[in-house]
Amino acid sequence: ARIIFRQLIIGLSGLKQRLILHRDIKPANILVSDNTINAKVYIADFGISAELKDSHQKKSLKIGTPGFRAPEVLKENPYSF
Repeated sequence: ARIIFRQLIIGLSGLKQRLILHRDIKPANILVSDNTINAKVYIADFGISAELKDSHQKKSLKIGTPGFRAPEVLKENPYSF
């Protein structure tokens, strides 16, 4: 579990470095190749993701799976990383 969590954090960090907002992170969009110590973790479903022009840009679209939306999205506040 620790290795899977670490890979997920590295993947999310990579998205942030590339200025990509996934906007629908949830368990169903985290794929694990198998149940071994060498399992690979994949982040899936970029259908509603957004690429930012710079790290200060904000988005405000109320989008994503209900129940997994961030509080700022629910309050319709601008959001970023």
